[in-house]
Amino acid sequence: MNDPVDVLIIGAGASGAAVAWSLADTKMHILCLDQGGWMNPSEYPSTGRDWEAKFYGDWSSSPNIRGRPEDYPVNDDNSPIKVVNFNGVGGSTVMYTAHWPRLHPSDFKVKTLDGVADDWPIDYDALTPFFEENDRMMGVSGLSGDPLSPLTHPPMPPQPLGLSGPLIGKAMNKLGWHWWPSDTTVATMDYEGRARCINLGHCTPACAQGAKASTDITYWPHAIRAGVELKTHCRVREILTNEHGMASGVVYYDKDGVEQFQPAEVVIIACNGVGTPRLLLNSVSGRFPNGLANSSGLVGKNLMFHPYAQIYGYVKEPTDSNRAPPTCLWGKEFYDTDLSRGFVRGYGIQFVRGAGPVFEAVVSEQKGILPWGADHHRVFRKLNGHRLGVSAICEDLPEEHNRVTLDPVLKDSHGIPAPRIDYTISENSRKMMEHGLARGREILEVAGATDICTNSPIPWGGWHLLGTARMGADPARSVVNEWGRSHDVKNLFIVDGSVFVTSGGVNPTSTIQAIALYVADQMKQLPTSSTETAMSAANELTTAQRDDLRTVAAMIVPASDEYEVPGADDPAIQADMLATLGRDTALVTQALDYLARLAGQPLAELDTAKREAIANEFRATGGAAAATLVRVVLQCYYRDDRVLRSLGLELRAPFPKGYALEQGDWSLLDPVKARPATLRRAP
Repeated sequence: MNDPVDVLIIGAGASGAAVAWSLADTKMHILCLDQGGWMNPSEYPSTGRDWEAKFYGDWSSSPNIRGRPEDYPVNDDNSPIKVVNFNGVGGSTVMYTAHWPRLHPSDFKVKTLDGVADDWPIDYDALTPFFEENDRMMGVSGLSGDPLSPLTHPPMPPQPLGLSGPLIGKAMNKLGWHWWPSDTTVATMDYEGRARCINLGHCTPACAQGAKASTDITYWPHAIRAGVELKTHCRVREILTNEHGMASGVVYYDKDGVEQFQPAEVVIIACNGVGTPRLLLNSVSGRFPNGLANSSGLVGKNLMFHPYAQIYGYVKEPTDSNRAPPTCLWGKEFYDTDLSRGFVRGYGIQFVRGAGPVFEAVVSEQKGILPWGADHHRVFRKLNGHRLGVSAICEDLPEEHNRVTLDPVLKDSHGIPAPRIDYTISENSRKMMEHGLARGREILEVAGATDICTNSPIPWGGWHLLGTARMGADPARSVVNEWGRSHDVKNLFIVDGSVFVTSGGVNPTSTIQAIALYVADQMKQLPTSSTETAMSAANELTTAQRDDLRTVAAMIVPASDEYEVPGADDPAIQADMLATLGRDTALVTQALDYLARLAGQPLAELDTAKREAIANEFRATGGAAAATLVRVVLQCYYRDDRVLRSLGLELRAPFPKGYALEQGDWSLLDPVKARPATLRRAP
């Protein structure tokens, strides 16, 4: 048996790192267990030319697609919004977009203000010093003085407006609506050992530059130097209790798969709004037959996701594309309740700069606005580097039928039951999403955008996992008290997003960490390896399949003398496809088999009209397999050196120079600055 520790933290992500660092000054023996390992930035997608392609596989934000050994499966079939997360030291801060708003004061008092849901047992003011401390530790860039947001004091200047920002700002000014540069945890100057951002691309698949703050490079180095112990590749199965009903420690599997028991005086859970209820529900005993800390019956219930209503279009002017942190501006015009809109509460607006060439090609082909054939190149150049996006991040009110339970069949690699998600979007949220899409369309049309497309909700948008072990003063209506301690188990604390009572209309990470620091502060006042999934090369394509792949690739993207680019059937591009199929091999093979059945003979032997008819039927009826084949073709095509040069894009060398953004016209903010400061509070 392992030696007992004073404090055992489960999870080394956003909240686990913050609480570990804060408690380190107590000089207690603190141990953190995480099922993942330390990340190696040299292996991050942005170090290679195939960085966009990796987002569809090994670096997908979905654990079900990514399938690393550190991940656990999630049954989210019964939810229109799919769970996304990351497991490793740093948790989901490794993959988040670094957008950094705070909950508003009104978000803590929705029952008092609007007669819905419940008030939090704490208010915004109680968290203010911890917000400020967290901003310093994570390293925030931004512009103080936003009249419709809580006052912040970012230690670094804001992200440049770039090319996209002024286009959005001018449109918002014409409409008379609020906008402001986002606070972000992306460094705009060298900060605490982190280099400034050089705009290598989208922030989500991890930041090799180290400009984006993730807790493996912010909190954890400080915590470890202060004496906190961190063990990786340790998956906790359950929390045990003693004869007094107190947590006595945890059972976990170590890096070799050996079952271990770790005794502890205090246990802190920091496993997110899905992992935390999963662990509690799996920790059953005679005293706690329905799961640990679950006398209220609310463990796993009231799951909140934030449904995203996304709308985007294309302008004539060039935008920043993927050459910068993606979420550069926010808007709070529709944040608080106005019953004339037909719903209660509101949403924040996130503005998105653009997208990279592979993502643009794949998504636009799926949306039907990027054709196959000779016109592909002209249309792609009209779309690529011209996208502007608007997303409404809608407040998701708590409903008990939205929940996390244990799946009766699906298990992880250690035999632990996987979480099952049951979630529906409420009528109130649907009306909010419709309102957000309508306002987004107005913004884009004023900006001159065409070819407008929507995603509502964003299906792979379950970034924010909240509410499943809620905070409250009443043990019958909550899982933990106002400082994160279980009502049922007095030495058990929860510090992640599962303690949220309501969700607000903004990204939650800043607030999650402020709560973790607040809980640690309250506790101090009490008396008492990353391994990539190996892909089998056994499913190599047959000669006939390779021939059909080459033919269909040429149909998708033919060569162009006008633009001086090869087609997707080019030998080098084909070799790239075959060499990097990896996890897509099975679906691509399935797609090619289906294509062969439709054609009845090699595609190349058919006349043009017949080939096009077969292609249309393939696109319409081929499902996920067809979509995967098309994505593979496009992602390999749009990382070819010759194609990138024709688009005026930098080749992704081992040490890319990155991009310098235009500062933009900051005077566009003058009308917004002139607005009176308005922040709704409970009386």
